[in-house]
Amino acid sequence: MNRKIVLASIMVFSMIISACGAQAEPTIDPADVQNTAVAAAFTVVAQTQAAIPTNTPVPPTDTPSPTPPP
Repeated sequence: MNRKIVLASIMVFSMIISACGAQAEPTIDPADVQNTAVAAAFTVVAQTQAAIPTNTPVPPTDTPSPTPPP
Protein backbone atom coordinates (compact mmCIF):
# COMPACT_ATOMS: atom_id res chain seq x y z
CA MET A 1 0.00 0.00 0.00
CA ASN A 2 2.80 2.38 0.87
CA ARG A 3 4.46 1.71 -2.50
CA LYS A 4 1.31 2.68 -4.39
CA ILE A 5 1.04 5.97 -2.52
CA VAL A 6 4.71 6.78 -3.19
CA LEU A 7 4.37 5.84 -6.86
CA ALA A 8 1.18 7.88 -7.26
CA SER A 9 2.80 10.84 -5.49
CA ILE A 10 5.83 10.67 -7.77
CA MET A 11 3.61 10.53 -10.86
CA VAL A 12 1.49 13.49 -9.72
CA PHE A 13 4.60 15.49 -8.80
CA SER A 14 6.22 14.75 -12.18
CA MET A 15 3.06 15.86 -14.02
CA ILE A 16 2.96 19.10 -12.04
CA ILE A 17 6.64 19.79 -12.72
CA SER A 18 6.31 19.03 -16.45
CA ALA A 19 3.30 21.36 -16.71
CA CYS A 20 5.44 24.26 -15.49
CA GLY A 21 7.73 24.14 -18.53
CA ALA A 22 8.38 27.16 -20.69
CA GLN A 23 6.07 27.97 -23.56
CA ALA A 24 7.22 26.87 -26.98
CA GLU A 25 8.48 29.67 -29.20
CA PRO A 26 6.01 30.30 -32.02
CA THR A 27 7.26 29.72 -35.53
CA ILE A 28 7.37 32.54 -38.06
CA ASP A 29 4.93 32.26 -40.92
CA PRO A 30 6.76 32.24 -44.29
CA ALA A 31 4.12 34.54 -45.77
CA ASP A 32 4.91 37.16 -43.12
CA VAL A 33 8.61 36.97 -43.96
CA GLN A 34 7.85 37.34 -47.67
CA ASN A 35 5.54 40.31 -47.11
CA THR A 36 8.17 42.03 -44.98
CA ALA A 37 10.80 41.53 -47.69
CA VAL A 38 8.47 42.90 -50.39
CA ALA A 39 7.64 45.96 -48.28
CA ALA A 40 11.34 46.62 -47.67
CA ALA A 41 12.07 46.33 -51.40
CA PHE A 42 9.29 48.79 -52.28
CA THR A 43 10.62 51.20 -49.66
CA VAL A 44 14.10 51.08 -51.17
CA VAL A 45 12.68 51.66 -54.66
CA ALA A 46 10.62 54.62 -53.44
CA GLN A 47 13.64 56.17 -51.73
CA THR A 48 15.71 55.71 -54.88
CA GLN A 49 13.04 57.35 -57.01
CA ALA A 50 12.84 60.27 -54.58
CA ALA A 51 16.60 60.81 -54.79
CA ILE A 52 16.70 61.01 -58.61
CA PRO A 53 16.87 64.63 -59.78
CA THR A 54 14.06 65.80 -62.03
CA ASN A 55 14.38 67.61 -65.34
CA THR A 56 12.73 70.87 -64.40
CA PRO A 57 13.16 73.73 -66.83
CA VAL A 58 15.23 76.63 -65.58
CA PRO A 59 13.20 79.84 -65.68
CA PRO A 60 14.71 82.57 -67.84
CA THR A 61 16.61 85.24 -65.97
CA ASP A 62 17.13 88.84 -66.92
CA THR A 63 20.72 89.38 -67.88
CA PRO A 64 21.96 92.93 -67.96
CA SER A 65 22.91 94.05 -71.40
CA PRO A 66 26.34 95.56 -71.80
CA THR A 67 26.28 99.31 -71.69
CA PRO A 68 28.09 101.14 -74.43
CA PRO A 69 31.33 102.78 -73.34
CA PRO A 70 31.17 106.58 -73.04
